[in-house]
Amino acid sequence: ARAPPSALRAPFPALSLAGGRASSSLAPMAASGAFYRRPLADDLIPFSSPEGRRLFKEAMELRCMESYWPLAEHFQCQAHPAFCGVTTLTMVLNSLGIDPGRPWKGPWRWFTEEMLDCCKPMPEIVRSGLSLREFATLARCQDARVDLVYARDSGRDAFRAAVDRVCRAPGGEGNDERLVVSFDRQKIGQTGSGHYSPVAGYHPGEDRLLILDTARFKYPPFWVRTDMMWEAMAARVQPEWPLTRGWMVIRKQRLPPCHCPSTISSFAKVTPRFRLCWSRALKHFLVSNSLLAQGEAAARGGAPGEAAEAAARAADGARDPCCEGPPDQPCCTHALQTQLTALFLSPSGNGNTCLAMTLSGEASRQGLQMGRLAEQLKPLLQTDTRRCVHAVLAPAGHGDIVDLATIIVLAAASYTPFQEKIGRQAAAELAQMHARDMAADASPLLHEILQFEVNKVSDQMGLLGQVPDECLML
Repeated sequence: ARAPPSALRAPFPALSLAGGRASSSLAPMAASGAFYRRPLADDLIPFSSPEGRRLFKEAMELRCMESYWPLAEHFQCQAHPAFCGVTTLTMVLNSLGIDPGRPWKGPWRWFTEEMLDCCKPMPEIVRSGLSLREFATLARCQDARVDLVYARDSGRDAFRAAVDRVCRAPGGEGNDERLVVSFDRQKIGQTGSGHYSPVAGYHPGEDRLLILDTARFKYPPFWVRTDMMWEAMAARVQPEWPLTRGWMVIRKQRLPPCHCPSTISSFAKVTPRFRLCWSRALKHFLVSNSLLAQGEAAARGGAPGEAAEAAARAADGARDPCCEGPPDQPCCTHALQTQLTALFLSPSGNGNTCLAMTLSGEASRQGLQMGRLAEQLKPLLQTDTRRCVHAVLAPAGHGDIVDLATIIVLAAASYTPFQEKIGRQAAAELAQMHARDMAADASPLLHEILQFEVNKVSDQMGLLGQVPDECLML
């Protein structure tokens, strides 16, 4: 008989995993000794055992192992104790055949763990893992569609139905869904705490799931009762918090192949690299000590936002002559242009690099040929916001990054810290401009893709805003 979990504790501080979180006890453990795997609890059935093989054979005959084959092709062990989230997502993305849009090694494009840092810096993932929301946002940033369900908001029957549907999906090209669980290890008789892994199969007769545990150094793949997994997902993340764990159904985001103009195709191929540029630029924005309107107001002894509002009143909606477009269509007032100039061209508090230079440098590092792409992307961004951003960046020699900067500004229009930095008047004007631009219906499909990307950047802003500054330093 296997020893109970309480008997498996080491005589020195053990590694704690909470939501993929690695504790500071890692160093003492390395100095005192090391583990070689852990035995499974009695109620968990090892995948390779005679009983596990029987369950596999029967589930396969019932056509409930369809998720297993694409996941098995990409099954990997997490490279760090805190990487259960990014490793699970790497497996899922590769098994769905999602193109990263950027090279891995040489000419090859392929998802690996270290590439998934656009929404949360890798040092912070090592320190605190990924929450469910962060996992879902990170997946969406890689062009996946995610249905996120917290256990507290659903029931075990709904979970069982989702597992059955995903595991019975036809194989091959049609099998475009994966199910990922976030659960508390202790609730299933394991050591550690929060953990992510994909569900590879389901045996309806015995109501058991096959979990492909990404911590292969610790536990093998195993069959677990659905009710037991439900209890592990329904456990609170922290005893004092009402938040529980849960599950996600992840699928490939598909564009209509027969109605995809060259502009959309080109944009879809480069957006993953765009998002890396945006991520680095957002980090720059968040750690910058330039207070824009507040700084100007403070220097004059005024309240935050007063400088922007005074400038806006003085300009009184006057159109700036540098703006592109028809003269009867003002793109932005002098007040808003002044604030965007401060945002993109003022040096950060940590050096002399401005946000525009950060964007330009990251675009170059990602191999984006902005001059060539600008012509392809212009139909996507023929908006007042782009004309205003162009009026700011082009005279300063940054015309090649106007499209990247425009999407950041569109996303930031509803981001509270950004609104506070540029002042209430400029923020209100930008919000009105944003509403006009995003309501454009000249090309609904182009607009849909643009809105999709703007939403992703907005999610990134919200998540990066919660990360300590020291983890955002460039």
